[in-house]
Amino acid sequence: MTGTKVGCDAGDCGACTVLLDGEPVCACLVAAAQAEGCEVTTVEGLAQRGPLYDKLQKSFLTHGAAQCGACTPGMLIAATALLEKNRAPTENEVMDAIGGVLCRCTGYRKIITAVLDVEGGGSLRATPDAGQAVGNRLVRLDGQGKVTGVEVYGADEIPVGALVIRAVRSPFHRARFRFGDLDSYIAQNRGIDAVLTAKDVPGENRYGVISKFADQPVFAELEARFRGEAVAAVVGTSEVVERLDLSSFPVFWEELAPLMTIDDALAADAPRVHADREENVLVRGRVVCGDVDEALSEAYVTADAEYETGFVEHACIEPEAGFARRVGDTIEIQACTQSPYMDRSDIAKILGVAPEAVRIIPTAVGGGFGTKLDLSVQPFLALAAWRLRQPVRRIHRFDHKTSSCTDAAEGGRQQRWQNRRARFQGGLQHRRILFLGTDRRCARSGARFRAVLCSQLPGVDSGGAYEPSARRGFSRIRRSAGGYRSGTTLRRTRQSPLDGSARISNPERAEWRNSHGNWTSARRGSRHSGVFGGLATAMAGGA
Repeated sequence: MTGTKVGCDAGDCGACTVLLDGEPVCACLVAAAQAEGCEVTTVEGLAQRGPLYDKLQKSFLTHGAAQCGACTPGMLIAATALLEKNRAPTENEVMDAIGGVLCRCTGYRKIITAVLDVEGGGSLRATPDAGQAVGNRLVRLDGQGKVTGVEVYGADEIPVGALVIRAVRSPFHRARFRFGDLDSYIAQNRGIDAVLTAKDVPGENRYGVISKFADQPVFAELEARFRGEAVAAVVGTSEVVERLDLSSFPVFWEELAPLMTIDDALAADAPRVHADREENVLVRGRVVCGDVDEALSEAYVTADAEYETGFVEHACIEPEAGFARRVGDTIEIQACTQSPYMDRSDIAKILGVAPEAVRIIPTAVGGGFGTKLDLSVQPFLALAAWRLRQPVRRIHRFDHKTSSCTDAAEGGRQQRWQNRRARFQGGLQHRRILFLGTDRRCARSGARFRAVLCSQLPGVDSGGAYEPSARRGFSRIRRSAGGYRSGTTLRRTRQSPLDGSARISNPERAEWRNSHGNWTSARRGSRHSGVFGGLATAMAGGA
């Protein structure tokens, strides 16, 4: 049975919720001995609990409560536990019952509505009559499998006898390294079939969603460029590899001074993150619209401001997982991915084969939000299966992802906006924005994010692997900053004849009166949207 999902494996996400003698519990927190003599009900077993389950299932489909589906089994279990005791719960009771199961897709409203509407809700037809589809709600084509627990995700299928692969990663932000006697290490550890390094990559040791900016190696060569970068991988039986103490792996490190800030990466004497990226710059460009200097000279008020957002982690409930196997001269990879064709292209380059020799079998994606556009387990699985001619599997647990994946290493993406002198004339008339984005990881994923925007608007980007940085002039951006820090200075340059005017009451507090005569303000470090709390969006969003 694969309906019950493993997400965080720490009791935080609730995806693994099951009924233990009718009470919802996180399976990952219950030892097997504790369940002895108890009745354990998974999502598959709910079908045996009478008409309630059928009604709840249909209500979930009707209200769109099952989206990616990773949390759906846990939600159904938690809702069943509530409804079996209380067939007419209040909204607060429903919220309390499902509060231990996290959802990253629905915002919970659809789930709450589905539980409340179990007794009175109708059901939708999966396929409406001809001519009746437009304007009507439909059941998701993949919805049924998600509410019954039969949908296949990355970790749900494992070939018999599959080996396991585990990466050896850098413990430093930047370090040179060398290997000891790998053959002796294999001989001393029965159950290890191979150790893979950069020399085992038959094709190009580089990948990236946008090939023009690809610069992430499968395995680092001589120097690791961020904490968590893979330098080798151990392949063997699950019993051996999962229990392996990698502290004894024969790799020797020489820690180097990392580049930890944007300014460090752009310094004239900064070491290159990638040999072919001069000045640690990924791409350059310039956008000019109108006479900037003239507009600023005529401004009634100018403002210098800097905004910095916090780190972002996608926090998908489903871990990245999959397996690979070699079939003749073809490699097959089954994994959770948002971009099978881009996976196919990169894997072909890594293996040095034609794209036609690579088959990507995408599973359901239990939350992606863009993070599963990038390769994660796929290159390691492909290399191991291709060389050993045996199926190889890997589940990239959440703690592994946040500490090592180049799409999340060092805590995710940090971005900063700097406004260089914005003009006010009763409202924002002109502004010039300098965008800086630092990805505390390798430039591979940062390149994807920045290059997509670069394709729409030229800019200057630094894509280094130890705190790569970016500079780009934007003529229009719309982005919600969330929590941020801001520092703003307003300067009155001449008297404004308009109703909107500015004043400064103290250096730590800037205020702006809008055209309605209302004063609004924001303190430095504020998370609220005053004049300068909202300035990052206002300036970026104006024409």
